[in-house]
Amino acid sequence: MSTLLALDLSTNMDKQEFAMDIRDSAINWINDIEQDSAYARWSSSLTELLRPTFPGMLRNIRRNLYNLVCTRHQRSKVITICIDTNVLIINPLSGESTPLLTLAQSLYLHSAPLRVGFVFVTNYNTSITGLSDASVAVNNAFHYFVETKGSEHALQFLIDLGNYIGPDDADVEDVKKAIKVQDSSANINYILGEESEYDVGRHLANDFVKRSGFKKFPQALLNGVPLSSDQLNANSFEEAVLSTIMSQTPSLQKAVYRGEITEGDDVVDYIMNQPNVMPRLNERILKPEKHTWLNLIGSIPNDEDYTKWSPQDLSTWLMNKMRYMYVPRRTSVHHLYTFWIVANLNDPEGRRLLREALEYIESNADVRITVIVNPLVNTSDDDDDTIDINQIVLAALHSLPVEKSIRFIRNIIKEDAVASDDKVDVEEEAVKERLKNQADELFVHRRYVKTVLNLEQGDRAIVCNGRLIGPLDEGEEFTSEDFSLLERFSQSTYDDKLFKKLIKGQLLENDEYERSEITDDMIMKITSLLASHPQTRSRFHVPFHGDEYSAIKVPAMNPDEVAFNLIAIVDPVSRGAQKLGPILKTLQQSLNCNVKVFLNCLDKNSDMPLKSFYRFVFEPQLQFSTDGRVNGAMAKFTKLPTSSLLTQYIHAPENWLVEVVRSVYDLDNIKLDNVAIGVHSEFELEHLLLEGHCFEAVIGNPPRGLQITLGTEKQPLMVDTIVMANLGYFQLKANPGEWVLRLRQGRSAEIYDFTTIGGQDVLQNGNDVKVVISSLRSHVLKVKVSKKPDKMGMDLLSEDDKSSGLWNSISRTFTTAEDSDDQDEKLNIFSLASGHLYERFLKIMMLSVIKHTKSPVKFWFLKNYLSPTLKDFLPHMAKEYGFEYELVQYKWPRWLHQQTEKQRTIWGYKILFLDVLFPLNVKKIIFVDADQVVRADLKELATMDLAGAPYAYTPFCDSRKEMDGFRFWKQGYWRNHLQGRSYHISALYVVDLKRFRRIAAGDRLRGQYQALSQDPNSLANLDQDLPNNMIHQVAIKTLPQEWLWCETWCDDESKRYAKTIDLCNNPMTKEAKLQAAVRILPEWIGYDEEIKALQLKLENENRQTEKEENETFEDMEAFAKHEEL
Repeated sequence: MSTLLALDLSTNMDKQEFAMDIRDSAINWINDIEQDSAYARWSSSLTELLRPTFPGMLRNIRRNLYNLVCTRHQRSKVITICIDTNVLIINPLSGESTPLLTLAQSLYLHSAPLRVGFVFVTNYNTSITGLSDASVAVNNAFHYFVETKGSEHALQFLIDLGNYIGPDDADVEDVKKAIKVQDSSANINYILGEESEYDVGRHLANDFVKRSGFKKFPQALLNGVPLSSDQLNANSFEEAVLSTIMSQTPSLQKAVYRGEITEGDDVVDYIMNQPNVMPRLNERILKPEKHTWLNLIGSIPNDEDYTKWSPQDLSTWLMNKMRYMYVPRRTSVHHLYTFWIVANLNDPEGRRLLREALEYIESNADVRITVIVNPLVNTSDDDDDTIDINQIVLAALHSLPVEKSIRFIRNIIKEDAVASDDKVDVEEEAVKERLKNQADELFVHRRYVKTVLNLEQGDRAIVCNGRLIGPLDEGEEFTSEDFSLLERFSQSTYDDKLFKKLIKGQLLENDEYERSEITDDMIMKITSLLASHPQTRSRFHVPFHGDEYSAIKVPAMNPDEVAFNLIAIVDPVSRGAQKLGPILKTLQQSLNCNVKVFLNCLDKNSDMPLKSFYRFVFEPQLQFSTDGRVNGAMAKFTKLPTSSLLTQYIHAPENWLVEVVRSVYDLDNIKLDNVAIGVHSEFELEHLLLEGHCFEAVIGNPPRGLQITLGTEKQPLMVDTIVMANLGYFQLKANPGEWVLRLRQGRSAEIYDFTTIGGQDVLQNGNDVKVVISSLRSHVLKVKVSKKPDKMGMDLLSEDDKSSGLWNSISRTFTTAEDSDDQDEKLNIFSLASGHLYERFLKIMMLSVIKHTKSPVKFWFLKNYLSPTLKDFLPHMAKEYGFEYELVQYKWPRWLHQQTEKQRTIWGYKILFLDVLFPLNVKKIIFVDADQVVRADLKELATMDLAGAPYAYTPFCDSRKEMDGFRFWKQGYWRNHLQGRSYHISALYVVDLKRFRRIAAGDRLRGQYQALSQDPNSLANLDQDLPNNMIHQVAIKTLPQEWLWCETWCDDESKRYAKTIDLCNNPMTKEAKLQAAVRILPEWIGYDEEIKALQLKLENENRQTEKEENETFEDMEAFAKHEEL
């Protein structure tokens, strides 16, 4: 039983794409990469497939790896294009086909490694010529140009034909005009006439399209695999073809690497000989969404009232009564496939379906078939004159030997054997006798068809091992080739796994059943039961020699019940093991399962792989408090080293924004020796991210600088962001609920419209897009936008279009208060800190800024790393000193190289996300380090002209000569790279966000970071190395030296001119910052005492408030007791 349950019978069916064999003489190839001289310089070695290339590049290999075929159908005037054994059916006489033909020509003319060919399927009635039928004319003309002018001219003829296509498509006269364009001397009457030598291939091409099984056009096949019809348009076709080639290339690479295909092999033959390639295609058979499985697991009912039987019992009763037709054989005792033919044999289409099935089993010994009759009308059982073929066939099946019944039924269902008055003479006595006693069986057949198969009277269908195919449409053919395809499909999906490995092996030899007890009905039941339950993941068998000493085994809690088997293979000192342990423990507690863990250790480690204590929070059940509330999940750490300095950090899913909401202790500096009863902290999921990638629909590039907003119907603008040039990425903070996604009012909404929005739970109506977030999982959108027709020449970030003209500037001066107040707006100060020590510095920095300016100030802090203590204190400090503040957040994108050290992550936030971290209406921001004290009015920096640079930094001092040995920028790489420019420090800088966004400085910085950060030895000081490294691409305005004084690098003489003083680390003395602050900054102690006084005042107020609340509560309790007395 466990072996049965371990089988995954639907993996191939769900994931594999079935293809059609296109090795066919109907295809007229335009080029041959292996033979044509144009490709002579290319290497013919298949090992070139293994050579690394840039993503999206096709390898120039002189092999017919990718073949593009184009075909045309006469009735719908259709042409088909095929790439890499790929067929696309389009209409050359219609304007819709012109862009696709143009793409085929472009691929051919630019020597793309694609083999291009055409198949023209026209009316194969030889009495029709090209002089009267446009589709035949195209076929003849194409072959004429191939023979006389060459393939390139033939392809150009099809393109020229597109110029003559009008609203009613092209006609014969249009074809003649297109021929004259290419060859003015052509004898058109001969080329298109009855005696034309170019009228070839019609029957072959018609058969090719028939085998494709397509009913709607256009269609496409790539490597024989049908492409989605919604990709067959000018916007999507090229992307679909190239992306599918990219997805299929790895299978060829694996084949070359494993030696499955060698240099002497034909690549097309190898591709077409794969198991997923079928001789023909039929959507009814191959489409997973068309699969309906019957439940055949029932019992034979005891009562005779079949109207009360369940569907499963009906199926079991029928299976018990069924008699089958098959080809007798000497070897195997089992039929692997059982076909039930559901048909009305009084109807010609029903008889044809049964004839095709009988033809099919003649050469297939693994198959047996039977008939379920589905008459159009109920037949009277009392009138012998109306005995029909349905009843005769059923009687023959039950009364005659197998071989004799096949011959009898084959004769009965011949069309010439059916009399015009629908009366059939039956000579077999056994059949006549059976006809008198099968009324009940006929009723059950009708009941079964109606209630279980859900078919109408007279419908046709096929049931293969419990899988229902149908009902077939009126006039729809299902031939012996389709039965063969059905067997091939079934074989590739579950035959190899179930029949060969199980039934012919373990089940027959090792199971309690004897060989004779494995019946054909049992095979049918097992197949329908297991194949009807799709699996989303592959199953694996883990072979091992022994597990007595080499594995950890935890038995199921209830060994007498059905149990899951969980096997884990893990390196015990890996990050994965830290997470896997709690998962296995929770599953073992929640499910009845046997757990077996194999330790897969490395032979040796040069260093301890794990440097952290980790808990994966995965509770087996909800935890409740004493008052009935749900407690949050908890991670508990015990037996930690008490003398080590620890940092607490949470690893949350990529789309979660999590913050710590309660913690008395400094989570960046935990030393358990100094803690009485442990460290307690509480985290809260604050937001879920709505992420996406945005591209222009036509050219496919990200719309750099496009502004997107998210809100609700009542409040349209709640959060906003811009689209990065890096992968067109954007993210917006959201929560569960319905949200409205819009282009921001202004240039973004003026120039662009939404084209399509892809993703889950998205409802689009033009530019009105609603997104529903209903899950804690990642929600990623694929957004395509396009420029409005009258804005095609405008650039979103350009300053040279009409909107930036003189009159527009004047009008904005009078109409836009936000812009006109640019010089008088508040000071925007950005800073970040982590840990109580740096938060102490931060508060002093804020106080020094406020005391040296008369301008309104707004502070911006990175929320990700602030402690709950500071977040609780900020509102009171803002009220006391009259400033504004806002907490900003941005989740490090999953595609951007992650830093593993917390300090380096903080450095990254200082520089990598300046364009998306702040609201779009913030024009200029000044970054001030937390450990800095300001002695001047920062308004001077805010109003400074940056001379076109997006940001301005202060250079490192070089006046303290004793530190020359530590000035790394004066030698080696930095000396050569800077070419005489200053190396700038990141403790203080001003950013013109409008300019920064306009020149896509953030995208450039992220791109350079992604390239350099892969090397762990690069970007040692990330926040300042990166902008200095990019100084030639993103200019830096150098601030006067007085704007930042640091004792480590600047001499004592220059200190009196300093406008800000930074507590830089001193690599020579390594002095503690608190000690350095008291020594260097006389005013620092005063600021610190002032902050402490405010904190003490707040603590006293809180104590008084708590005391009053407690007294009120006690009075209420006393009053309640008095009332009770």
